[in-house]
Amino acid sequence: MGKKQLKLLSQIGMTIVALAVGIAIAAGIFSGASILGTTIKSTSVKILAYINKPVTHIEQALQGQPLATTQALFDPNAPIEIKLGNVSDGDFSPPESGKVIRINLDTMQLDQYEDGTLKNTMKVLSKGKVGSYWETPGGNYTVLTKEEKHLSSMGQVWMPWSMQFFGNYFIHGWPYYPNGNPVTDIGYSGGCIRLSNDDAKSLYKWADLRTEVSIYNTKGTLPKEVALRSPYFLRNPNITPQVSAGAFVVGDIESGDILLQKNMNAIHPIASVSKLMTALVALDIVHQRAFAKISNQALATSGQNAGFTTHDHLKNSDILYPLLMQSSNDAAEILAEQNGRKSFIIAMNEKVGSLGLLATSFDDPSGLSAKNTSTALDLFKLVRHISTFKNYIFDITTTKQYSTSSHAWVSSNQFLNVSGYVGGKSGYTDPAKQTGISLFKVPISEFETRTIAVTLLQSDDRRTDVLKLMDYVKKNMYLGAPRAIKVATNTATPSKKVSLLFGGDIMLDRGVKTSVEKNFGGDYNKLFDNIGSIKDADITFVNLEGPVSDVGNNVGSKYSFRMDPKVLPALLNAGIDIVSFANNHVGDWNKAAFNDTLGRLTKNGILYTGAGSSKAQAEEPTIIEKNGLKVGYLGFSDVGPDWVAATDKASGILLASDPDFEGIIRRARAKVDILIVSVHWGTEYKEHTAHQSYLAHRAIDNGASLVIGHHPHVEQATETYKDGLIVYSLGNFIFDQYFSPETMQGLIVSVDFDGNKITTVTKSTVKLNTMYQPESITPKE
Repeated sequence: MGKKQLKLLSQIGMTIVALAVGIAIAAGIFSGASILGTTIKSTSVKILAYINKPVTHIEQALQGQPLATTQALFDPNAPIEIKLGNVSDGDFSPPESGKVIRINLDTMQLDQYEDGTLKNTMKVLSKGKVGSYWETPGGNYTVLTKEEKHLSSMGQVWMPWSMQFFGNYFIHGWPYYPNGNPVTDIGYSGGCIRLSNDDAKSLYKWADLRTEVSIYNTKGTLPKEVALRSPYFLRNPNITPQVSAGAFVVGDIESGDILLQKNMNAIHPIASVSKLMTALVALDIVHQRAFAKISNQALATSGQNAGFTTHDHLKNSDILYPLLMQSSNDAAEILAEQNGRKSFIIAMNEKVGSLGLLATSFDDPSGLSAKNTSTALDLFKLVRHISTFKNYIFDITTTKQYSTSSHAWVSSNQFLNVSGYVGGKSGYTDPAKQTGISLFKVPISEFETRTIAVTLLQSDDRRTDVLKLMDYVKKNMYLGAPRAIKVATNTATPSKKVSLLFGGDIMLDRGVKTSVEKNFGGDYNKLFDNIGSIKDADITFVNLEGPVSDVGNNVGSKYSFRMDPKVLPALLNAGIDIVSFANNHVGDWNKAAFNDTLGRLTKNGILYTGAGSSKAQAEEPTIIEKNGLKVGYLGFSDVGPDWVAATDKASGILLASDPDFEGIIRRARAKVDILIVSVHWGTEYKEHTAHQSYLAHRAIDNGASLVIGHHPHVEQATETYKDGLIVYSLGNFIFDQYFSPETMQGLIVSVDFDGNKITTVTKSTVKLNTMYQPESITPKE
């Protein structure tokens, strides 16, 4: 039987397995949603799970079912077991023609097949230690090179009758030192497959270049009966998650069940998600204990540098941390150059093939290239492989801080503060939009917790999308015995209530930066240790007083600000959802830093208002949907700088002096249930002016529910006007203005809405200590 026939039978068999376990598909429809002012078109999502009814047999499933359900049962995308690139011995069938080397790392046996017939069997003497850097990789490979003796660059030993099948992995005879003495270690190898010299010589003379090498380990293949004993059920098939992503998969890492999917086979750029493969291949082919050679070419790579210099004395294993914690593009290039960049990229694509990622390819190690592409389904397969064989890659992604003698790297991971998060990687480029892989431990039944993965491509708001999908799984999916589950009566009705929190000016440069470096080891997360309560609000807003960038030049005054990019993940981890970026400091380091900040905010999953790539974009309200309500934010600056004003063709901010001030507000209000207008205005250290009142009243007259002010660096009055609330100035949230008690504190305002009506307003004071760290949030009397 040929390969094509075997493949067809395998597909038929998997379809029968899927039908036999009775997995049905409910097709739902996304409602239109607006993120950052962009309306998401209605599109379908498939829920690949049981739908509130047990199905134990095909005939039983078809009996009495409408045509749509019958067709769903035969959907070619129905959940099937997804393997990790290894073929189990039970499934293995040699091709009718050609040579195959089949190695079972469980039984430590090597079989030679030729033209479908077993020709010889050999004993494997050593393999790489499972779970270590040098674990022998399972998968399907081919013989790449042959040498009668090969000098290992890592072990500095000669390997006789050596055949390379991937990176630094070889099949070879018993190794010996340059002085001729054989290696005495009879335990694990450095990842290569050791044979006796006689067997290695025999295999060497028999095998050809490109001879298939199939390496099996049962750890890589999950049992088929998992899906049979643990079916997933839907509580309410009429509800679907509303997300912006163009493609995604939500799946169970253990069983391989795909619970939700949208366009899972669509190929898209993946951006810095590529770095998971970079790490995986680096562990396979780069000597982790060797010291990295860092070139100027690697350091010239666009994007995050992580503070490298050509004089650094760092092990390759250290480089993995900024690669995965900070998404350093330089780190990716450094690792790739250790064995030759071109060879490394070839190895990345060979690894793709060995894992069966049929729609994935790589053009660079960082993800900057739009030619680094994959599908949500392939990325799910990759996640399962890493979880099974190299899970410490995900452990690194959850590390908050890692230090060497010369460096201290702080994570920029935007999910570290999310309950149950156990690893992942995100990315962003213009072609890829926001991408991500995220894993969570989820209590999926009364007695069981599973690791659920979300792979996401082409998202406008990655963090919101991932959290919505995980919330859907937690609330609407159930793992257990095949029995009907009562549908919750209130599941389909959103609460129509939302809590909004507002903080003042945040500036993390100058004295604040010095304090963080001195007192907190460069970890900006520590600034927020005492005020975790801001995460309790549905949406938290602050004013970002200046650019967050590492580019540009100072064109402002001696009071110019430019914050370290490390502050953004700290803001997100603190619970800040959206910032105003319309203020007098946004142009301090010219347009390059301004534009870079917009990109970095988007990459880190923080929304912004008051600015955009054009005037039309800046005028669009930034919309966040919570509990069935659309909450919109508009930002203006009344104190310039006028030269940063957005135009039809240039990025910039909205000015309160815009002749269409009222029209911008009216058009925004028509798109939302609740509109917040933020204005940077007033006189520093003074009470509010008549001009502030004039602007605020115009905003509410034209549809704003709240007007939130900042810039004076001290608290100003609040006012109720018609059905709206005006907060003239929130003062400072985090700033280094130590010269007065008034500037070392600020106002925190929490506003609760029921529908579009304000129900509760709570005012609190946040005070800063000598380290410019908020000490607490105390309700005002």
